[in-house]
Amino acid sequence: MDEYEELLNRAYSRLPEKVLRRERFEVPKVRRSYEGNKTVIHNFKDIVERLNRDQQHVYKYLVKNLGTAGIIQGSKLVLHGVFQTEEIEEVINDYLREYVICPECKSPDTHIEKEGRVSYLQCDACGARHPLRG
Repeated sequence: MDEYEELLNRAYSRLPEKVLRRERFEVPKVRRSYEGNKTVIHNFKDIVERLNRDQQHVYKYLVKNLGTAGIIQGSKLVLHGVFQTEEIEEVINDYLREYVICPECKSPDTHIEKEGRVSYLQCDACGARHPLRG
């Protein structure tokens, strides 16, 4: 039994720290207001930084899936049209599932790699690699 525990400890010592860490990944809640018939997401930059993704990539996904146009103004995102917080958060959660969370180990520690014309979701925790659509 001692040999088993020794081997187990040795295996754990070789794992990356990110795999051993189990903390809850939370995206900041959307802070929005309305300016006429436009919706302003005040903490867009904070959300993008927490997702660890390119601002333009998240922006394009949001406007496409909300079916609107918009513009990034500093740390804010201005969307044409009136959108409820729940609608915006649902699209952000879809983005999270599709482009951030590793399908294998469910870790948010990932990045997007482009190889030729194909983009891959590369997990920094478990090393898994999955092709992305579009």
